[in-house]
Amino acid sequence: MAGQLDLDHYPDNLLARVADLERRLKDVERNATRSRVLVGCDYNQAIPDATLTQIEYNYGLLDERGEWDMTTWEFTADLAGSYHVCASILLNATTLFGGAEAARLSLVVNDSEDYRLDRKDQLDVFADTTYVMLSGSLTIPLEAGDRVHAAVYQNQGAATSLYPGVAYNHLSITRVA
Repeated sequence: MAGQLDLDHYPDNLLARVADLERRLKDVERNATRSRVLVGCDYNQAIPDATLTQIEYNYGLLDERGEWDMTTWEFTADLAGSYHVCASILLNATTLFGGAEAARLSLVVNDSEDYRLDRKDQLDVFADTTYVMLSGSLTIPLEAGDRVHAAVYQNQGAATSLYPGVAYNHLSITRVA
């Protein structure tokens, strides 16, 4: 019969192979638009007083598309889309944080502090501690070429530092759409 496929002359598993190839093609297409980065800071980076300071995430754990720059500590989006960003830092002060002091963790997009992930005010509610954890996550729109990094601000009255370790100081960025 012209124009019709006679499946009786093909191996039994041909349809299964075709289905498997179609699934693999969809995986390849999906991976072509996937973007995931996970980085951390493994040393006690100095954080000056009353200055928005970029976090030096110097420890690469995952970078599927090569979008993280280890020398500038910035993510540059290869593709436009929605990106879920999750960041965490632990401040380790040499003196106690007091009541009128504050700290915040922000996302800086193209050199503009556009998003606040976390803010701690009235730090005396933490019973005069030398440690302050800041963390948060949100989904943001990015265009191809947009640059993103995390930054911290604290006004303790003196310089402080990050508590060393990627378990406390990490950033993940995942393209979700």
